[in-house]
Amino acid sequence: MTPPEDPGRAPLRRSLDRARIVRGLGLGISALICVLLARTVDWRALADAFARASGPVTALAIALIVLCYAISAQRWRSILGPPYVVPYLRLARFTMIGYLGNLVFPLRAGDVLRIALLRDALGGAGGRALGTVALERVLDVLTVCAFGGVLLAFVEVPPAIAVGVGLMAAAALAGLVLLLVLARAPSLAWGARIAALLPRRWAMAVSRGIVDLVEGLATLSPARLLVVFALSGCQWGAAAIAMVACVAAFEPGLPWGAGVLLLVTTNLGSAIPSAPGSFGVFHGLGVLALGVWSVPLPVALAIATLAHGVTSLVQLVLGSVAAAREGGLLTLRENLAQTPVHSPARAPQSPKPQAPT
Repeated sequence: MTPPEDPGRAPLRRSLDRARIVRGLGLGISALICVLLARTVDWRALADAFARASGPVTALAIALIVLCYAISAQRWRSILGPPYVVPYLRLARFTMIGYLGNLVFPLRAGDVLRIALLRDALGGAGGRALGTVALERVLDVLTVCAFGGVLLAFVEVPPAIAVGVGLMAAAALAGLVLLLVLARAPSLAWGARIAALLPRRWAMAVSRGIVDLVEGLATLSPARLLVVFALSGCQWGAAAIAMVACVAAFEPGLPWGAGVLLLVTTNLGSAIPSAPGSFGVFHGLGVLALGVWSVPLPVALAIATLAHGVTSLVQLVLGSVAAAREGGLLTLRENLAQTPVHSPARAPQSPKPQAPT
């Protein structure tokens, strides 16, 4: 006779089942796109395109991606703010470990990993860590959509891309407003009332999430928010120039808009389920974006492959070095699996300057 299932484990089991379905769907989508590209591309023309790629321009793209991630770490530190003090170099390591986790693990596990790393660095302030990463993600979408909006004013793009940019921008703006309201929330009572309207299996998670977000955003001042917006623009500006460089490495005559549209399309398209690192989906969306300028398929695929390879290389190298300093990526993932992210926060100690580690 099979023993009855523990009711407390039922939500976890359903969550794991959904994760497996999404992971399988993502692998299927990536495999399908790879097969379609492999069957339609002229492999000799693709090899010729890679043979004439500019090495110095590719090196410039790599340097710009490194700069993008360096600014990303500083933006995260600005969001975190007092009374918590984490050295910049350690936050930079957490940032690169997160990117590496997203590259090699499914379902953007790297974001959860760096939330856990920051939580441990803050002495258990899980809500603070979750709030900072949530704001980061909303700002990322909003900034990329802003780049897309500027591009739409100068370039005619397929309606599907224009509608996608508009919908993502609206969702990100709504998310930003919600986060700012949460940051100024005088009470959590309204959050509890919202949770009470939901089914019991969701109410606890929603209520806990609201508490965590309020805790994480409570000290975000308007002045610091302006700094964070400026850093977001610089971060994604460096990424956009890197994509322009990837395009110029093969087709220096193409306008700057080709690189910007490549950035916008591939980053907003990361919401599509895919294999780890958006492999396949990134390449398909890159070919779609460059098709606006009638770039031949072999050249477009070469550009998309270079853009994906440049970002993946930086994530792999810097992320591996950072993970080695923090105990190794697999060890970190095992510790994450054994420790809940939503751990109760302890009162922070008086902030003191710390030497970079």
